[in-house]
Amino acid sequence: DLSGACYRYRYVVLDNVGNSVTYTSGATVKVDTDAPNAFSLSAPTAGFVGPSATVSATAVDTGGSGIAQLELRYCTGGSCSFASGTTIGSPVTTTGFASQAWDLSSLADGAQYTVVARTTDAAGNTTDSAATTVTLDKTAPTTTDDAPAGSQSSAVAVTLSPGDGSGSGVASTSYRIDG
Repeated sequence: DLSGACYRYRYVVLDNVGNSVTYTSGATVKVDTDAPNAFSLSAPTAGFVGPSATVSATAVDTGGSGIAQLELRYCTGGSCSFASGTTIGSPVTTTGFASQAWDLSSLADGAQYTVVARTTDAAGNTTDSAATTVTLDKTAPTTTDDAPAGSQSSAVAVTLSPGDGSGSGVASTSYRIDG
């Protein structure tokens, strides 16, 4: 296995009458047949996303030729192979980190999507990330109240009842009194 070793080119030139000369190139070649290290996406995390999202990954190529590119893709449903995915943004020329805005505007609310990344090292070896599955939530939560209508002669207690259907859940509810 030549992987990881560095080599210099050596040339021998011979003419038609037997004269020869040997040259050693100043260029060094590193043989890299090893794929970059296994890695995972740093964003998004599994769960809900929306109405916008960023996809990020950091890849490492320990002892190899170094990371040259990261590509991000997604598939509809709970699994995704890189080859069948739809590209998110453009491939990023990088030494290890990439982050792309993921345009969710044309994707179905409530649907599940799986995101995967591929890193390519300078020698062309590739590694695909672990997949992350998310559910898209583009629907705002709702709330109802039991506030009485009209003028009141005493203090009124109002109960708010927020809901988010099958979405990501209600993070908080706040209120204010006008007037």
